Amino acid sequence: LGGEFHLERLHAFIARKCNVIELIELYSKSVENHFTGFPIGNRDVRIKAPDTLSRKRVWKAFKRVVEKAVTICQGRIKKTVKRFTMELRDDLPAVYSDPLALEQIVVNLLINAVQATDKEDSWISLDPSLSEKHRDELVISVRDNGCGMDHATRHKIFDPFFTTKAAGDGTGLGLSICQRLVTELGGRIEVTSEIGRG
Repeated sequence: LGGEFHLERLHAFIARKCNVIELIELYSKSVENHFTGFPIGNRDVRIKAPDTLSRKRVWKAFKRVVEKAVTICQGRIKKTVKRFTMELRDDLPAVYSDPLALEQIVVNLLINAVQATDKEDSWISLDPSLSEKHRDELVISVRDNGCGMDHATRHKIFDPFFTTKAAGDGTGLGLSICQRLVTELGGRIEVTSEIGRG
């Protein structure tokens, strides 16, 4: 039983990494003006890079997806953050979506919050819930009391390779990939922040 459990986690880990690699490849195409050109005779043929990736959607308990995502980055959270709270309700429904993409979104949001910690009494909260306005929508809320961002930085955080971290501490792809996945799953991502308050 133990061996099967670890094998399942290994398969999920590999699938997530393949997912991220696909997205990085997609971004690399967009960096090259989003087009690849090559001459045929006296014509210049240009092939547009794909805008989206195919997603494998299945019915999955949303609570289980969140639990797996937290397990993935729990060690990093415990090492860096003083207090981590999670409100995981039992009434969270099953969702028809790509569970690996959802896991990656939660992982990226949590790791981004961890990297923003700058206080001795640092905390992060994760609150997956049903939307109060639209009961058929799920909300994943991640909050922290980290360094926060100014208005100019908030407008750049989803740009590929943009980072405020020191060299070697971040790739600038975490939130960019997160936004891409959210958009492909038909959702939206919203950010509020204040300097010094998270």
